[in-house]
Amino acid sequence: MKKVYLKHLLLAVSLLAVSSTAQAQKNFRPGYVVPLAGDTLRGEVDVRGGQRMASFCQFRPAGGGQPVRYAPTDLKAYGLSSGDQYEARPLPAAAGAAPAYLFLQVLARGKAALYSYTDEDSRPRYYLQKTGEPAVVELVQNTQNVRGETGVVQESSYPFRRVLSQAFADCFAVQPMLPHAELKEATLVAIFERYNTCDPAAGAAAKTMARTTKFHFGLRAGMQKGDITYYHDGRDEIKMASELKPVFGVGLLLMPGAFNTKWSFGLEALYQSQQYHTTYQRSSGFVSSSNTYHVDITLQTLRVPLAVRYAPLQGRIQPYLQAGIETAVLLNTHQARYSVTTPAQGTALPVTTTTTEVALRPLGFGPAGSIGLQVPVGTGSVQAEARYNQLDNSSRATNTLDGAKTITFLLGYNF
Repeated sequence: MKKVYLKHLLLAVSLLAVSSTAQAQKNFRPGYVVPLAGDTLRGEVDVRGGQRMASFCQFRPAGGGQPVRYAPTDLKAYGLSSGDQYEARPLPAAAGAAPAYLFLQVLARGKAALYSYTDEDSRPRYYLQKTGEPAVVELVQNTQNVRGETGVVQESSYPFRRVLSQAFADCFAVQPMLPHAELKEATLVAIFERYNTCDPAAGAAAKTMARTTKFHFGLRAGMQKGDITYYHDGRDEIKMASELKPVFGVGLLLMPGAFNTKWSFGLEALYQSQQYHTTYQRSSGFVSSSNTYHVDITLQTLRVPLAVRYAPLQGRIQPYLQAGIETAVLLNTHQARYSVTTPAQGTALPVTTTTTEVALRPLGFGPAGSIGLQVPVGTGSVQAEARYNQLDNSSRATNTLDGAKTITFLLGYNF
């Protein structure tokens, strides 16, 4: 039953994920375009991944008019009303070749501007342009494998440090930041911000455009069911399944500004209850015991999953994969009992029942994985998710009660 339930959940979410790639790729948000001539136009910009945003801009007037596609040679700039901004810039070209234009994302503005875009290999590329300079200059860090006495090792060179040292020679405060700098967005933004505020007169015009870290608080609710195995005398496996029960709680979605927009982290606190009951008899070889055994277990837990989320598509419907670790806090450790009922033996021995409490662990840990869909709605987003997790041993003693394996179908809203 559990396998059928899981199969249906995963199939439903998978079909929605596949259909989203064909039917729901547009993701228009309030934005603007700056034509080569004329005033800035306000409307909506179709938001996609980094490579797509660098190649062209799809824009439509406010109110849902017909979208217009602009190449980097058609606009000065475009951007979101509250979000990323892009400027059309020619990239450095080989001798004799015409420069290629791209929309570069603006990470910092001022006396020196920092730009970025994602290339075909999904690597970030960074560029410098000082005020008055005709073209951008790429900032490069090289890594190569070198064979040494102890084997193959990686060696890095940092040409960008020399480029920045020369370009920022008029600001002594920047120089100590360069000798150990790495080619990373957060590091570069800090360097450019320091340079652009080096001169108090120019500092007022400096502006950092880098992505900021965002937190989204949310609510969660859904249904869950699990199964568990009890080991009679540490040997015989007695499998039990719980009924479909509700689960609800809160969640926090963290989107680090220094990370690729496809990656985020999720932390949740979910309450759920699982009840397991079974009655059985044992046999030893060809002889059946007359005793009847009862197992009654209630697991009231606060589940705290911490997961990494990957959303490869940035369209209107965003399928995602999620994996992490889940902690289960048992709220009542005295709700597991094992009973033996012995029938009457003649008139001297009446029916007797002996009950023993199963000592439970207050904490459980285990892996969790899920697939889901997220749909931006207004200023927030709705998500639907199918999740599976498995906890470690539930009882204090080994070979008594293993960890619950749980399937959850969860709906949520992120504010």
